[in-house]
Amino acid sequence: MRRTRAEGHGDQTVIFSHDTENSLECLVELINSSPELGSDEQLPDVVALRALVSRHRVSEVGPLDDRDLAAVHALRERLYAIFLSSSEHELAARINAIITEAPVQPRLT
Repeated sequence: MRRTRAEGHGDQTVIFSHDTENSLECLVELINSSPELGSDEQLPDVVALRALVSRHRVSEVGPLDDRDLAAVHALRERLYAIFLSSSEHELAARINAIITEAPVQPRLT
């Protein structure tokens, strides 16, 4: 586990597990792949999406197609919007909307 100082939160230390770190790193790369951030599209096709999934060792991903790419682009926009939230209420509402739609079924691997 890595200890990470939470900026803007005094002397608090946040400890992330390896899995959490990996998930957060994947989300950061996904959000940063957006052309909305002033660069070219970093996920232009299914090949690039497959590379992202492989780099971050996302488990249980089957064959990918253009529908998956469109869904990831749409999710990326929603994740980016979280950082544009103007209040804690809006922030929580955006995060909760994404979480409630996720078909999460924890599994041991």
